[in-house]
Amino acid sequence: MIVYNVQRRFFELKNDAEEYRRSQNLPPAATHKITIINRNNLAEFLNAMSEGKPAMALQGVEPMPIADDAYDFIPDFIKRDWQERRRFRKAGAS
Repeated sequence: MIVYNVQRRFFELKNDAEEYRRSQNLPPAATHKITIINRNNLAEFLNAMSEGKPAMALQGVEPMPIADDAYDFIPDFIKRDWQERRRFRKAGAS
């Protein structure tokens, strides 16, 4: 699920969020895209909201792991890219 946030307002569509942002004379960086890919992300997002943290609390959330049984159906170039991104994240974390 993707929603867009501008200040304290949430929008289903990016165009609506951008229109609101412009009506409030805010810079483009005021529009935030929030992606929720699973229940854990949703719980993190709701916890952050209830603690008064900005909606950007979801930035950098790890992608969902690939299920073992689905792995054979994913093209090799996507697998390599995914593995490289994981390596890069781990190297940056240490």
